[in-house]
Amino acid sequence: MKTFSFMFKKILLAVSAFVLLVSTSAQAQGELKGKTLVVYLDISTPPISYLSKDMRYPEGADVDIIRELQKRLGFSLKDDRIFPLSRTVAMDLVSENKADMIGGALSYTAERAARFKFSPIYYATGMSIMYSKKYSADADNLVHLEGKTIAVLKGSTAEQYVKSVLKSSTPVIVSDIISAYFMVANGKIDCVIYDRMPLVFFSHAMPNLNLAVSTDIFNQADSQYAFAFPKNSAYADIISLEIQRMLMDGTLYRIIKKWEDR
Repeated sequence: MKTFSFMFKKILLAVSAFVLLVSTSAQAQGELKGKTLVVYLDISTPPISYLSKDMRYPEGADVDIIRELQKRLGFSLKDDRIFPLSRTVAMDLVSENKADMIGGALSYTAERAARFKFSPIYYATGMSIMYSKKYSADADNLVHLEGKTIAVLKGSTAEQYVKSVLKSSTPVIVSDIISAYFMVANGKIDCVIYDRMPLVFFSHAMPNLNLAVSTDIFNQADSQYAFAFPKNSAYADIISLEIQRMLMDGTLYRIIKKWEDR
């Protein structure tokens, strides 16, 4: 996908200068061996992280990234699993030093950076609109959303965007973004605004719901995925450096592309 490749190249340029300062011979080999980390993922963002066959064990791109980090750095995971949890609760646990790392299509923002330490951005996307081809076909573009009801995930960058930019619309705040997709499909609200990748993934996975995703992509500055750690994390710098190496050696590209192509 050309858009994906272009965005990935931009991320590479952003981190390459830093990585070049690090000796390539200093590859991490079990640097966190003997450490046990508590990791949470928001599972409402397929294909980045979601629940499918097993309700206890998430799957998706972020799971593959964490497992690759585990293989390279040697750390263990509590109960040998990544815990699925809502984003707002997981963020509270990290800020209270009760968890070591969270992900799940978590966007880096300046506001969040005041609360957490972030890894390098590993995927840049943007927001789009999901609408019903049956009930709300006219909600296919930002200029058509005046007076529309728009579902947004509580605490997300999409919520902030709709409230600050689309003031003539009516935001519908939801705690479960998947339920919002079905609300649109059933004609109960006009559309959903959220990160483009999960919207496209869901609409393709559920063709019988007659959902479509707008072609326009907007608010890209607040749709850049990273992992978050406590401000005083003892592991953040080590993990972040390895993520930078994974960006440079192509591992992250292959992981994201694998899930994006599904």
